[in-house]
Parts: sequence; C-alpha cells; structure tokens
Amino acid sequence: MTVRLCVYGLLRKGEPMNHVLGGARHLGDVRLAGFEMHDLGDYPAAVAGEGSIAADVYELPSPAVLDVLDEAEGIHRKPPLYTRELVTALDAPAWLYVWAGDVPEGRRIESGDWRSR
Repeated sequence: MTVRLCVYGLLRKGEPMNHVLGGARHLGDVRLAGFEMHDLGDYPAAVAGEGSIAADVYELPSPAVLDVLDEAEGIHRKPPLYTRELVTALDAPAWLYVWAGDVPEGRRIESGDWRSR
C-alpha cells in the first residue's frame, strides 16, 4: 500500500527533521489551496482557511512511518496538537497534519511558505 504525505515545516526537504521520514521518496512540491500557515515559534501550523500553503509530497517507505509521525505530531494527546487529514496532492490522496488548536493573532505567514516567514 502506497502512503503519501504532504509536509510543510520541519519535515520538508532540507529542513532539520526531514530524516524522520525514514528514506521517503520526494515526489515534488505543491501548493495546497484552502489552508493558511501560522508561525508558532519553533514550528508552523497549517489550518483551514483562505489561501494556500507550500508543501513537499513524499511517498513513505512504510505505513509504519505514520505511527512514528502521529506520536511526534501529538494526534493522540487529549486534546490533540494536530489531526491527520487526507488532501489531494499531485493528483492523488496524501496525508496532511493540520493544527487542531487555536492559532495566535498576527502570526499568519502570508506567503503560506514556512521557509519565507
């Protein structure tokens, strides 16, 4: 089973946490409409909204990588930090971690690209 993932922050190609993807294959770069990006300080938060965000699309080497990422992204916490949602990227389904909490006022990244904050 092929598992694809869109990443927009520290997991992107060239970013410090990219190694966590465990040998995933980079498929390309996309802009995902219907989301906006916010700067939480040490990491970003994508939330539903106006605009689009820049993301990298990866094919994961194993579905088990999602278990590791789910733990890191706090989706099982009460309340969760992120939720994992299916989006369409490069004409196929891919998972995206979406921030589950409130975002701070005045911290929106207008370009939608974490790298240009």
